[in-house]
This record gives sequence, C-alpha cells and structure tokens, in this order.
Amino acid sequence: SEEDPNYTGHEFKPTFVGCVECHGSEELAEMLVEGGQAAIKERMARVVNLLNEWALTKAPEDLRTKYGTLAWEYTNVGQLSNPDGESVSGPSSAEQGAIPDGIKQARFNVYLVEHDGSYGVHNGAYARRLLNVARDLVNAELAAE
Repeated sequence: SEEDPNYTGHEFKPTFVGCVECHGSEELAEMLVEGGQAAIKERMARVVNLLNEWALTKAPEDLRTKYGTLAWEYTNVGQLSNPDGESVSGPSSAEQGAIPDGIKQARFNVYLVEHDGSYGVHNGAYARRLLNVARDLVNAELAAE
C-alpha cells in the first residue's frame, strides 16, 4: 500500500521516508545527510593533510626520502593516499616500526571512518570523535622535537 510500501530489489539507495516525522520532509533529511557527510569528508581531508605534513617534515629521514607523503601509510597504501589505485607501496612491514604510535592510531581512525562508508550518517558523533582524536594525535607528533 502507499502507506506501507514494500521495497524490493537490490538497490542500496537510502530512502528518507522515515525521517519526515522529525525533519519535516524527505528533501530536508537528504540535505542534512549530504551536509553531514560533507563535513566529515572535510575533517578527513584535514587529517590526511596533517599526516602528509608529518610525512614530509617529521617522518624518519629514510621514510621521508623513500616514500614522501606515503611515509605515514600502511604497506598496502589505501585510497586516502592513492585514490586512483595505482600500484604503489608504503613503508614495509619492517619499516612500519619507525612510524610513531600516534601516527599509526591517527591513520587507523581516519581509515575506520573512510571504510564505514556512511561518512558519519551511521554514527556521526563517533566519526567526529575518531577524527578529532586523529587530528590531535598528528598535531602532537608535529609538535614533538
């Protein structure tokens, strides 16, 4: 029925029918989602920029020289540093030991938010917290002597 539609098929496009009661309209709810996701993506980009800054200025010299902005990355570089999926590598398993724990924790947090895929829709407060912690961890490493 129109009051209780039966959604079928394999499309994963969200509907905003359930949001109307609190947010007034499906269009407004969709705009809120898009705005929230844009804010999370912006925070993620800021953390990645800080990680790149660390890689170019504070990473151990051998990692800086060999990997440049990838010095903070996992051995298998993810899409945050390599959106085109080119065949590049980050520091080897042995070299990962030279990356400070704060940088490792920050990259884990930013990739956790990235791989959730909702960009904060599923748990916006937690996504913001993860990214704030990541930012603070990288800033602490940038400030270290």
